[in-house]
Amino acid sequence: MPLNGKRRLKPALLLGVCTLTTLASVEALADDKAACLDAASQGQTLRDAHKLVEARNQFLVCARQECPSVVRKDCTTWVEQAQSSLPTVVPLATDVAGDSLPGVKVSMDGKVLLDKADGRAVEVNPGTHTFTFEAADGTKTDLQVVVAEGQKNERVVATIGKPRKAATALPASPAPRSTSAESAPGESSFGHWKALGIVTTGVGVVGLGIGTVFGVQALSKKSSAGCTSNSVCQNQAAVDTLHEAHNAGNVSTAFFAVGGGLAAVGITMWAVAPRAPVNVAPSMSSKTAVLNVKGTW
Repeated sequence: MPLNGKRRLKPALLLGVCTLTTLASVEALADDKAACLDAASQGQTLRDAHKLVEARNQFLVCARQECPSVVRKDCTTWVEQAQSSLPTVVPLATDVAGDSLPGVKVSMDGKVLLDKADGRAVEVNPGTHTFTFEAADGTKTDLQVVVAEGQKNERVVATIGKPRKAATALPASPAPRSTSAESAPGESSFGHWKALGIVTTGVGVVGLGIGTVFGVQALSKKSSAGCTSNSVCQNQAAVDTLHEAHNAGNVSTAFFAVGGGLAAVGITMWAVAPRAPVNVAPSMSSKTAVLNVKGTW
């Protein structure tokens, strides 16, 4: 036994302890290498699925110093690429007046994103997301937003609350009817008859004027044709001119007839227009039916 009283390890036992320690270190290194390779593989799969948040986190694992240098180099590059492509949003809530609402909980696709919307930017995956804003009183508002890849600090603003209802205006009371207004129908009826008579007469006068123009043309063409009273002409040109004269005469006669008739009707309507309202009332009995017409002409 040594003089100091301490028992020394035998060489065989010391060799065994060193061997076990070495094996544990080798196994740890093997496990770290497997974890690095697994993180690199999963990160690439998540990146291709546009789940950039999860992909960036996996690349951070395989970019550690404990990972092989080749894997670490690739993962470091992938971390930077994922971080630059990772979009961020800034959820905000306002009331109907446009003022900021503090203490609003924000969820995205059913999972809580922020306990309180306070202007912070949050990393999210690109794609279409449903944001739910919930106020302290339980009022909720949903917004569906398309978040583009690489978009930074995109504001997602939700308005919580309903607009105030405008005061309902009382219906205006109808204006009292005056005596002059009650007599207006008779005056209006009288004016309509007079106006219609004047217009009809005017149209008739225009027709008479057109008939006169065609009549003058008919006489002029007949004179220039030089034909006899029995319509005997010297040549074909004279025959054509006489034919045109007859056509113009027919048109003139038609306009004279229509214009004269309209003028006569218009003058009659103006002359016999009622000077007071015309009342029409049917009266029926078991054997007769009478239409009573009352008015002043």
